[in-house]
Amino acid sequence: MNVRNKPATTAKIMGTIGPKKSVCGRMVTGKRHTACDRTSVLWLSFTVSTKPQRSGYVAAACLGLVK
Repeated sequence: MNVRNKPATTAKIMGTIGPKKSVCGRMVTGKRHTACDRTSVLWLSFTVSTKPQRSGYVAAACLGLVK
């Protein structure tokens, strides 16, 4: 899954997250996207680095939730 620098599919790709990997963050509203047969405006925002602090975003349409 692509990690982007803004919550939009047109934003720069900063890296990727492989299958079955976990990240913690919060849901934010961004640009509409369609993936995994779903359409959504939700993106997961999480910290990519702390020095300098930068956020990364992944499209929420294909995410699974864990407790």
